[in-house]
Amino acid sequence: MKSLLTLPLFAALLLICPIGCRKRQPAPPSPAPETTAPATPPPKLTTGHVVPSTLKEFESSVVLADLNKNLQIFLTQKQRLPADLNELGRDSGMSIPNPPAGTKLVIDAKSKSVKVLPQ
Repeated sequence: MKSLLTLPLFAALLLICPIGCRKRQPAPPSPAPETTAPATPPPKLTTGHVVPSTLKEFESSVVLADLNKNLQIFLTQKQRLPADLNELGRDSGMSIPNPPAGTKLVIDAKSKSVKVLPQ
């Protein structure tokens, strides 16, 4: 009778022991913080917006705001103004839109911004 009680107890121990005694996988090492990684430049802005057709619309448009953001990124990265809008466009990957008829886009060195002026 005693052996009948011992057998199920022994079988239960055999089933439980492999679960609790198995070899544990070591935790993967955490990556070391990169202190020597080169600084990545901020993302360059592009636009897919419709170009406004009037001077007033263009001055308050998202297109002009994007041009000015790209100019600020250029200034931060290169520490200088671009020679012209074509250099800004090449560097930013943004196509420079045609301004409304009778106007032109210029980079104002004093305010460090892109402005729309009459021709």
